[in-house]
Amino acid sequence: MKAEACLMNPVDNIIALKGSMEGHPGQFLQVFNLDTKEKLGVYQAPYQITCWRWLSPRLLGIVCGQDVYHWNLETANTTPEKIFQRAGKLAEPNVQIISYASTLFSLGACLLRSRLLIRAAPLKATCSFTV
Repeated sequence: MKAEACLMNPVDNIIALKGSMEGHPGQFLQVFNLDTKEKLGVYQAPYQITCWRWLSPRLLGIVCGQDVYHWNLETANTTPEKIFQRAGKLAEPNVQIISYASTLFSLGACLLRSRLLIRAAPLKATCSFTV
């Protein structure tokens, strides 16, 4: 395993590492609590992780090539939950995702790409618009 990037939690002494393993598709994430020396979780994503960020002190947002996941790390050794599938222009392979945000209770989410196309994704419906 080779870590390629890290992301510190904005509140707690928790670090998320992103990397790849030779011979495995996609990328992996490992999350550690540096105070307790506890591994909070490991996830092997099926695709490349294009964007990732802390949405709250224990919720990691993960954007992969085809899907968007939320990983609740409140309980150790959980797996990310698929929130929605990237569609339309946001699913094209040459689109660069530059940010991701979600509401506090995951009632809606948006992806921001480099040409300022925003896609809002409420739980029951999806819409897209250009700014």
